[in-house]
Amino acid sequence: MYDASGNGLAWANMRLYNDYGWSAPPKQSEGPPQTGKYEFTMGLDAGLFHLLIVDTDGQPLSAVVDVDYQPRCSHRIEWQRVQ
Repeated sequence: MYDASGNGLAWANMRLYNDYGWSAPPKQSEGPPQTGKYEFTMGLDAGLFHLLIVDTDGQPLSAVVDVDYQPRCSHRIEWQRVQ
């Protein structure tokens, strides 16, 4: 996750889950030089996952984004701040 200038946001946490009860622990961005980049292992089966930004207490800070996961692919989410 990056700001408008392309700087990684180290404070941001992401939560990834599916409709079947699976949830990855909230994941913080990696430190420099990867600040702002996230990596989740989602398995070998295609499926619908949900991703959102959360605060340090796990409370939502964004709307939920649905990710139609296909194995052996990488996905990029373009977040945009809306007032």
